[in-house]
Amino acid sequence: MANTESQTIPTNQLLSGRTLSKNSADGADFDFNSHGVTLGLSHPLPKDAVIEAYYSHSFNDYDNPNSLAGPAGFAFARDDDVDRLTARLLIPITDPVHLHLRFDFIDNDSNIKFFKYDQHVLSAGLVVQF
Repeated sequence: MANTESQTIPTNQLLSGRTLSKNSADGADFDFNSHGVTLGLSHPLPKDAVIEAYYSHSFNDYDNPNSLAGPAGFAFARDDDVDRLTARLLIPITDPVHLHLRFDFIDNDSNIKFFKYDQHVLSAGLVVQF
């Protein structure tokens, strides 16, 4: 007798999107409007593992002159362009627990030297999916 159970066939997933945000914070240095784009790919691996990769770019336009801008401060508003690359691996351990490994790279380019930086973050943990 043939097996008639339905099987899920893993597929690649591609995503793209546009982002808009408004950040309101304590302190006038950190209020900004942002817009950007996001691209992502999810790809199934053997044994139900999944690898994901995402890229985003955002333009953060700050509302007020920044206290660190110019020789005496407050000469101009901050303007950041942020690139973020994320790679994530999900490996099933038991149903519904997965091992989560993630790498993030952030390149924050700012018109204020103090806020220019590159950041590398490696994280691991357990994810419970319901």
